[in-house]
Amino acid sequence: MTADVMDALTDVHRAGTTLVMVTHDPACAARAERVVYLQDGRLVDSRELGAWTAERSAQREDELLAWLRKLGF
Repeated sequence: MTADVMDALTDVHRAGTTLVMVTHDPACAARAERVVYLQDGRLVDSRELGAWTAERSAQREDELLAWLRKLGF
């Protein structure tokens, strides 16, 4: 993950642009306000994370990873 790219995407989103990002990288996914988990092209589950802040980034990534593990990621 390139922090500069993710910072730029976060800024664009905060300015009001909707972004759709497809990734297998939980650190990148943890930046999103909402994560949708797909398996074999089907919606398995989704999770609302709320607005990203640098202060909560590590905790947020840990919570996302725990959720993904429960889903079989």
